[in-house]
Amino acid sequence: MRKGILFLLIFAALLVGPTAVRYLSFYDLNPAERDAPPPYDPAKIAPVSTPSSGDFVDEPEMGEGLVLVDIAHQNNFTMEDITYLDGRLAARGFELLPYEGGDLALALRTVSAFIVVTPLSQFSMEETLAVSRFVAQGGRLLLVGDPTRFNVIFDEEDFFAEPVLETDLIPLNSLANEFDIVFNGDYLYNTLENEGNFRNIILRQEGFSENNLVDGLDKLAFYSAHSLRVGPSGEALITADDNTWSSATDRAGDLVLAAASRDGRVLALGDMHFLLQPYFTVFDNSAFIARIADFLTGPQERQLALTDFPYFYRQPAALVYTGAPDLGPDAFDEIIALQDAFRRVDRELSLTAVPAENSDVLYLGLYNQAEDVADILASAGISLTIDPPIVDKVETDEEALAENENGEEEPTVQETAVRLIQSDLGNVQMSGTSLILLDEEDGQRRVIVLAASGQGLGNSVNRLLDLIPLNAAAALSDCLLQDNLALCPSNVFDEAVEFELDSGGATAVPDEEIAPPFEEDDGEFGGSINPDINLDNVVLQGAISAGQTVTGTLAENETHSWMFTEGPATLDIFLSGVELDGVLEIYGPDLELLYSIDNGVTGDDETLFALEIPDDAAYAIVVRDFFGRSADYTLTVLPSGG
Repeated sequence: MRKGILFLLIFAALLVGPTAVRYLSFYDLNPAERDAPPPYDPAKIAPVSTPSSGDFVDEPEMGEGLVLVDIAHQNNFTMEDITYLDGRLAARGFELLPYEGGDLALALRTVSAFIVVTPLSQFSMEETLAVSRFVAQGGRLLLVGDPTRFNVIFDEEDFFAEPVLETDLIPLNSLANEFDIVFNGDYLYNTLENEGNFRNIILRQEGFSENNLVDGLDKLAFYSAHSLRVGPSGEALITADDNTWSSATDRAGDLVLAAASRDGRVLALGDMHFLLQPYFTVFDNSAFIARIADFLTGPQERQLALTDFPYFYRQPAALVYTGAPDLGPDAFDEIIALQDAFRRVDRELSLTAVPAENSDVLYLGLYNQAEDVADILASAGISLTIDPPIVDKVETDEEALAENENGEEEPTVQETAVRLIQSDLGNVQMSGTSLILLDEEDGQRRVIVLAASGQGLGNSVNRLLDLIPLNAAAALSDCLLQDNLALCPSNVFDEAVEFELDSGGATAVPDEEIAPPFEEDDGEFGGSINPDINLDNVVLQGAISAGQTVTGTLAENETHSWMFTEGPATLDIFLSGVELDGVLEIYGPDLELLYSIDNGVTGDDETLFALEIPDDAAYAIVVRDFFGRSADYTLTVLPSGG
């Protein structure tokens, strides 16, 4: 019996012997060289003692900007965890903002860098492309993983079942893979030399690459770190020594804990604990975190893009009208709207005739008054051709009158006149087209907006305003866009190339030219009113009283007027329409434009509060669509406060 048992044991040893030899040879296990790692439960991490604090003193270079930190992907960290990094950013003049979700591409427009720490949900393809474009334009990206920040799955059907720890699932890779970096589902350990615990890896200068992030540092400590795989477009920054092992393969050597990509604009770290108190005080950890802050706020600035208007402006920006025109109420509406929009995004815009040296500038003007910016246009390969030159209409009329009195024929408009915008995009007619150019030279950032007419310029300003709160791609979706030049429709039908900007403030109408107030002629309303209104299509709708609501339907390119003759009164007037981009105007008995409002977009209400009507003369309430479209509307007139 004993011989039989002995025979079976010898047979079993011979059977498993080759397999055991191959296993030991593959993993090169040598108990004489290292001890087996202690049992490691990432859910139970006991604090360890740390060496005394270093004597690092941060000497930051001051700047200004914003850094976005992701908290929209179930990120397993708190803002308190990165307090020290936040302090280093603040010391450099940068503010840390949380990203809680929504349009990531829009949120990235305002910032210099983006931080993603231990997300538990994946980034979508759209979000990944938004971050990739952000980095391609010069933005900085910091990716931080950690094997102790995992997802916990509970069995909803079995209340008493043990939770499952997804320690190998790395949602951060949904973003990191775009940049040729992979976070491995492992943790690193060193049982021969460590910082108080086998999972606390000591990293020495011998494993640092030649990079500003680690240049001159002597020793770091990482706590519970992933290893990284780095593709051909990446660069290993920190590599562990040969005594550091991976839990996934149980092999040592060439284990990367930090890597860079995209020409140094992406930084990936396998550990987040070194950012925490008290671990950031260990060895050169504080100095390394300061280097990370330098990376996030570095001098390599974002590549300018029109779609980032106005976030690339630095304080304060100057608003300049080319050609130094006389500014009136229409220009004031544009200025106020722009200044208000800038204030909402913490920017300042000041109207000035001449910008201060090196200040950022927003230029507005007409093609015929663009001499001030001709050099800037030329440097961008843009020229404006107006042949023959446009002359003052008043002077032309006086010359024509003098020639008629002498029996000479009236001058005719030259059908061969050239009005062209010439650029790398080809030759484009000025009429019906507005130009938007972003330019930077010697640190000065300049946006030039030109149009053929005052109305076209106003429409272009509205397009700029749409770039601020809305999706930038939609705001420029109907434009011919290349690099930082956009040629856009001005949305003005049969637009004339005007001699000078008339914003409603300079020209007085002689008394003898004023028509009788609001004459009715076959249902049409005549008179010298806002030049934007086609007088042939102003249709008198009748009278309206305080407390009355009326409805109407505008035909294409049509304007309606409603008469109010029940003054003196103080009124609140409301204009609404689902498909209406309404313009609401009030004219006095002498056809003078008293009030005008156009604050909303299609579907928004326009409202005038506390409108003073001083007497019982005829006042006109004029209604039109900004784009001249057909639309239904509702007009309500109420006693103010009623």
